[in-house]
Amino acid sequence: PADDCYLVRAHIEDAPAHGVLAGDLLLVHPGARAAEEVPVVARVGGAVLLRSLERRGNALVLRAPRAGADDIEVGPADDFEILGPLCGVLRLPVIRSESAEPDAP
Repeated sequence: PADDCYLVRAHIEDAPAHGVLAGDLLLVHPGARAAEEVPVVARVGGAVLLRSLERRGNALVLRAPRAGADDIEVGPADDFEILGPLCGVLRLPVIRSESAEPDAP
């Protein structure tokens, strides 16, 4: 990754696309050009999404991460921005409280 990479927290609608779970940190490379079918982090309106990118003529299609979700087609007149391709996923360890019971053998 480059020096200008940054982290974005995944939302529940991203899970489990591309092995990403809710709460994971997504490493975004803003200076890189996203190739087709590569997961990208995109802002559409006020929502930040993790989707695969597909080009159709002058439009971009942000492919749905799972069955039952809709693809999003965006063009020059739409309020969107491709923040950059996904270049890493960080999953923080779950810290159990002291009151939690230990796992059964």
